[in-house]
Amino acid sequence: MKLRGALWLFLCFPSLAGAARFTVETPVALELATGERQITALADLRLTVEGIDSAFGIRLDRRGTQVAMRAPLVLGSRFLIKDRGGVEYRLIIHSVLGHRMAVEILQPGESPARPSVLDLRGPFRLQSFTIDGARAATAYPDLELGPDGRYWLGGGRGRWQFDGYILALDGYYRRWGPADVSPDGRTVTFRFLRGLRFFQVTFTRPQTPVPEKVAALESPPG
Repeated sequence: MKLRGALWLFLCFPSLAGAARFTVETPVALELATGERQITALADLRLTVEGIDSAFGIRLDRRGTQVAMRAPLVLGSRFLIKDRGGVEYRLIIHSVLGHRMAVEILQPGESPARPSVLDLRGPFRLQSFTIDGARAATAYPDLELGPDGRYWLGGGRGRWQFDGYILALDGYYRRWGPADVSPDGRTVTFRFLRGLRFFQVTFTRPQTPVPEKVAALESPPG
């Protein structure tokens, strides 16, 4: 049953192949060149909340550090890690919330993405609710992220936390787990399992009218 559950996680939770910065559900085994999930025995690295395992060597990106097969998680630190072909990549762990992890894998010569400051306060409307990839006939009220750190989602309310990469809710909706936030801060996506069913719930920020259109709507006729 554990093997079946692990395979389901492997199939359901996407790792954004080709993206330098992305989020993953741990534990996970990855290929450095693409960010794709791999069978553990074939992977260049394995990430867990306890640390980073490398089959081909990992060390901190500092002079004098020793190559090892395992390293502890140090948020914000740069690791040098080799793939099976001997190519050396940089790995940065930006954030960990629960079992969700925001990571960045840099190709040789590639620079880290510039950090962005996102303001998530305000309303988000349900865009899609899918179960095993099929759209479900359901409706949810707006997710409102208050400026005081509180949220409302219908009758559910509690506190929200955002570290610049991952959003987390407490209270009833804590069971959904941490959410991925799009780079522009306009989309919030929760992915979680209930038994062997995979749920994906996406909220988007309502479009703000262009100032010229607002002025035109408010102008009196004539």
